[in-house]
Amino acid sequence: IRRMQKGEFADMAFDPYEDWEAFFAFKDGDHPLVNKPEPKSRFVPSKWEAQKVAKIVKAIREGRIKPKTRPEPEVFDLWADEDLAAPRGGLPAPKLKLPRTLESYNPPPEYLLDDAERAKWEALDPEDRPHDFLPRKFDALRKVPAYPRFIDERFERCLDLYLCPRASKRRMDVDPRDLLPKLPKPQDLRPFPARLSIVYSGHASKVRSIDVSPTGQWLVSGSNDGAVRLWEGDTG
Repeated sequence: IRRMQKGEFADMAFDPYEDWEAFFAFKDGDHPLVNKPEPKSRFVPSKWEAQKVAKIVKAIREGRIKPKTRPEPEVFDLWADEDLAAPRGGLPAPKLKLPRTLESYNPPPEYLLDDAERAKWEALDPEDRPHDFLPRKFDALRKVPAYPRFIDERFERCLDLYLCPRASKRRMDVDPRDLLPKLPKPQDLRPFPARLSIVYSGHASKVRSIDVSPTGQWLVSGSNDGAVRLWEGDTG
């Protein structure tokens, strides 16, 4: 009674600050305090929501509700003031070289280096070596280990694409007939023989060589038949 008069608990062993456990903390437990079934309204579509959706759809179809249009982003041309003729389709990146037989995982024996050649290759400066790797032979592709210089080569490739200057080669549309020399007209080459006067017959094949004497009286010819004939220019 004296403890209660002082505002304390009657039982001296009672601990008012012991761990407290929530009364409704076991809803999902094996023995819930409330075993009320879920209401039907939780899994049945609401007719009021269906009516609201139908009104919105009708308004969209009639055009009373229009979707919001996003403003186009403000962009500007960084090189607008530059007087550069942009090539059609852009400048393509330079293509990588195709792999050679030396880079195969199973190269022929003549591509493999022996001990002397390997020592000679290692003694060279890296810039003087014909290739920056040693060919190796593997029985299967799955036994090929990771390439140690893969990241370095990718980085060098990026540097080539970034630092290498590219020059666009403009293709000229030229008519091939304009490149041919202009021949003079036959009328401008006169006087020249215009009729057949003498026929030199005797060779059985094509005539390959001919020579005329300084006086113009004699004519020598040679053909594919192996014969050399002497002609008189006036009579044939």
